[in-house]
Amino acid sequence: MPFIYITGAPGAGKSILQKELSSRGLEVYDIDDAKFGGAHNKVSGERVTIPPAQERAPEWYDDHEWRIDKAAINSLLDRAANKTIFICGVAPDDEDILTLFDKIYYLKLDENKLKQRIATRTDNDYGKNPNELSHILERKRKLDARYANSNAVIVNATVPPSEIADRILAQTEI
Repeated sequence: MPFIYITGAPGAGKSILQKELSSRGLEVYDIDDAKFGGAHNKVSGERVTIPPAQERAPEWYDDHEWRIDKAAINSLLDRAANKTIFICGVAPDDEDILTLFDKIYYLKLDENKLKQRIATRTDNDYGKNPNELSHILERKRKLDARYANSNAVIVNATVPPSEIADRILAQTEI
C-alpha cells in the first residue's frame, strides 16, 4: 500500500488537510507530532521545548533545529505494507526521508496567500513574529525550487482542503 508524504511551506495547509483526510477515515499523521520529531539543540543534540513566539529570536534558531525521528517514520513505513498511510508536514531534515515515500505531494501557494494564512491562523503561532515570517518565506522559495525539480506532484493549495483531498485521493491507490 502507498506511503505518502504531503508537504509544503509552513502555512500551506498541511494541518487542515490532515484533518480533512482523517475525517474521511484515513490514517494520517503530522510530522510535527512529538513522536515523529522535535526541536533539538544543534550542539548537544538534546531535545528542547519550543518557546513561545515572542521568545523565538533569530538567535534561538541559530542554536536549535527541528529533527525528524527517522525510527518513528520507519515504523510507519513498515505498517504501510498493509495499509495506506499519509504523513503531513515539513522539516529541515526531511530530505533524509523522502526516498521512503511512494508518492510525495507538495502544496504550493503564492507568498501573499501564505502571509494571509499565517497572519489569520489561530491554532499555531509559528510565523507570527517578523523574523519567523521572513524565514518561512525564504524556506518557501527553497521548497518551491526543490519540488519543482522532483517527482513530487505539485498541488494548488489555494483551493478548499476538501478539493485538495479529492485530488490526492483520486491519484492514490487505497
